[in-house]
Amino acid sequence: MSQSVAFTGKGASLSISTDGTTFTAVKQLQKITSSGQKSNFADITNLDSPSAFVETLPTTLDSGTLSSTCVANPSDPGQLMLLAAFQAQTKLTCKLQYPPVGTQTVGLLKKFSAYVSSAPMPSAAVSDASTFDLELKITGPVQDVAGS
Repeated sequence: MSQSVAFTGKGASLSISTDGTTFTAVKQLQKITSSGQKSNFADITNLDSPSAFVETLPTTLDSGTLSSTCVANPSDPGQLMLLAAFQAQTKLTCKLQYPPVGTQTVGLLKKFSAYVSSAPMPSAAVSDASTFDLELKITGPVQDVAGS
């Protein structure tokens, strides 16, 4: 029987770039989640449809969103870049690097373009660290580069 393989997010990283060449890491991410990619469909049901079922036609693909909670650091270059990209509505090139799994020396790398869809605004509380929620709207395909 083969052994199960799994991994935690420890060691994962998100880097962003405005020129696609020079990347800046966004530091102090606590959790990264994705809405997942989905297909959009047009309803083509009509009076000639052969049954009582709705007929659909695939139209476009939506790469979804990438969300994260970050521990706020007002001097972190990556966090400052996110706010600047939001305010200028700049499309970013992003790299999401996963940690190695099993015998891999390098984990899976996902590359994509995205816009910052919610501005980083840190929370403030007496008994908690200041955090902010980040949301990137992915535009175009997500490329997977397998780890080795």
